[in-house]
Amino acid sequence: MALSKWFLCGVEGYFEKDEGLAFTFAEKAARKGLVSAKFAMGYYAEVGVGGPKDIEVARKWYSRASEHGNGEATERLSALSSPSPQALS
Repeated sequence: MALSKWFLCGVEGYFEKDEGLAFTFAEKAARKGLVSAKFAMGYYAEVGVGGPKDIEVARKWYSRASEHGNGEATERLSALSSPSPQALS
């Protein structure tokens, strides 16, 4: 996940921000079972990192992370399931 976070933000003087690479590294880690990467994939889908915003895909990734005890994922699922969903921007 460290590589994903680095590419999500870039490092001034070293390399530019690259959301595509951030997404790629997070997806690889999530598919190998890293719970924090599953949360990141939910976040990326929710806000549109590496592709268009997709709340349903975000819910799926957040659910996977929540099933493994990620509290932030549980909170995001709750926010997205409220009567007036509160998506991140």
